[in-house]
Amino acid sequence: MYVKCRSIFAQTSSEILGCLRKIPALASKSHTVLFSISPAPSWPDSSLAEVVTSLSSLPHSLGCLSAPVKLQPQKRVISAAEGNIEEYALCSVAIFDSRVATPFISTIPGREAPQVGRWHAFRKGGNAKLQDHQVPQSKINVDWESIWAQKEGQHDLPEELQHLRTDDIAKVLYISDKAPEGLYNALARFTKATKLGILAHSTPFLTGHPQTLFYNKAIISSGAVGLCLHRNPQSPASVTFDFPDLHPITPMLRVSDSEGNLIHSIDDQNPSRLLLDAIAKLDSTAKDDTYYVGVYPPTSFSACSTPAQLYNIMSGDPSRGTIALEGDSSPTEGERVQIFRRPAGIRSMVAPRRGLNLCTAYPDGLDVLLPQDTSFNGVLELDGAFITVSENGLVIGRPGQDSSRSAATWKSTLPGGSCNLYWP
Repeated sequence: MYVKCRSIFAQTSSEILGCLRKIPALASKSHTVLFSISPAPSWPDSSLAEVVTSLSSLPHSLGCLSAPVKLQPQKRVISAAEGNIEEYALCSVAIFDSRVATPFISTIPGREAPQVGRWHAFRKGGNAKLQDHQVPQSKINVDWESIWAQKEGQHDLPEELQHLRTDDIAKVLYISDKAPEGLYNALARFTKATKLGILAHSTPFLTGHPQTLFYNKAIISSGAVGLCLHRNPQSPASVTFDFPDLHPITPMLRVSDSEGNLIHSIDDQNPSRLLLDAIAKLDSTAKDDTYYVGVYPPTSFSACSTPAQLYNIMSGDPSRGTIALEGDSSPTEGERVQIFRRPAGIRSMVAPRRGLNLCTAYPDGLDVLLPQDTSFNGVLELDGAFITVSENGLVIGRPGQDSSRSAATWKSTLPGGSCNLYWP
């Protein structure tokens, strides 16, 4: 078995600790343990500290604090537990054989957050930063991912990864602060690997840190921790995405012109006008509806299949036609896309799958749908599933169409969306 996963829902830290003690593989020096903890709202600081100490003291461990989860029973769930079913903590562990999983810690800086009210500081440093870029003279065949990477700088891989061969790495999994650009630019050197990142849950009111990561016994408040998963032909890993409650409002289209995170033309037409015309045809809309561009792989011919990538539309300019997407990248010329609407007021639930589930939460957490016929008596253990949750989104980098480079990294912040890494 490449990885062993378990998720524990319980009301108290002692119940979680009791379940962890029943997993003998946790204490093995030949294993690396990835963990995620979503404390219950009613937990005192001492309860969280007990669980963190138990996991961070393992021989090889890394993990994070995760966003709150709310258990949502299905119709036939049998519960003998007392109290509010939403008041449950979640502790998830994924146990890897250390021979096929290389842990790492990264201090590579990403993009600085915009400074509000610091006009004088911008004036002082702005020109120097502009000179760091080599501005292209033509839009034709420009590698915009590389152009943006110049701003974050060229960085070496984390020390733990520098000896690894590109051909040996199948997947990279990491948990990062909200500035992952430097790290994912460095990880792009693993051109044949899929890179899956989750931007860690914000914890300033919980621990006093902007986010709370763990690497062995150290508490990390910036940077990233992660695992490089080695290629194993006998047990290849697969990745799927779930983007729930999206409604297509256009037919399948093709991108005609794009650069950076901007789409200038779709089907040789004005993208903003296409979007506005599609919205005008809807029976009803709300101010808080959100709109997305879904991208389909070349092998998918059905408009009803799940998009391989999903970009949040941030803004548009009907006169110029350009629409801006969240993140640094956009679909490239020739890629097939479809525009989706997510109605306001919908609250999607996640049904955990076997393997590792990286989930995007709402500002107040995520609703987790329990399996049917689940019976639990105050404690629920989901064998085979690891769950970590954040409201800050996912970042995904795929292998390129050839082995010489990685595809552009994209970001998903759809609440209730998830990425599943599993071994068939």
